Amino acid sequence: MSKTCKENQITKIADTINGSERKILESKRDFAVFIPLVMHEPTIKPGSGEAEPCLLLELRGKHIHRQPGEISFPGGEVEEGETFEEAAVRETCEELGLEPGDIKVLAEFDKLVNYSGFTIHIYYGTIEQEALPRMRLSEAEVAEVFYVPLRALLEAEARGTSSGTDVPPSPQGEGSSPEVEYLLPKVDIVVDVPEDFPYPRLGLDRSYGWRVGHMEIPVYSYGPYPIWGITGRIIKAFLGYVREALR
Repeated sequence: MSKTCKENQITKIADTINGSERKILESKRDFAVFIPLVMHEPTIKPGSGEAEPCLLLELRGKHIHRQPGEISFPGGEVEEGETFEEAAVRETCEELGLEPGDIKVLAEFDKLVNYSGFTIHIYYGTIEQEALPRMRLSEAEVAEVFYVPLRALLEAEARGTSSGTDVPPSPQGEGSSPEVEYLLPKVDIVVDVPEDFPYPRLGLDRSYGWRVGHMEIPVYSYGPYPIWGITGRIIKAFLGYVREALR
């Protein structure tokens, strides 16, 4: 092979890479979710009954195949031919029974890459206040929606974590329970190596020191609603931006 031919191959590889869409390596599936911040009366301890900035969250139906009965933001798997933002809006409309015009995307949020092989593309925005009474929840996917005040989430993180049994006093009064209780347990991620892993071929033995990891799982307990897992991780990251914006 001539030098020119080799150089052409090098350039062609670069052109192919530059002409393709950037992907996240080893991500097998893409999901898109929407963080809706709406003006609404909080679901629990509404106080004066006035609307205030709240996160809208869903209690997932008990009969769906993925995370039944858990709490999530609106969202789902990206379909072929649509952008991540379009998927977030479409899924929100399907789950809440709204129209695309009811939803206003304000920002693309951080991406979340899960160790099980999927990437979550996250968008932040609002749902028009007058559209909220028109919501018609998808019976197949959503059992109910509820509203968590942004204020209470910030207050919970400011108080710090509790053990789950020792609930700190609420700023609303001595001995009363806080609106949101915040915990931050740490989970070890271990490596389970199969028996047929080719250690000898790699010049290794079974004592090889695989790197293990740790994951913090934020938990926000809001009355009967335990908010955790991926939704908790998204909320924790979101509150970081909120605190920065409110400085």
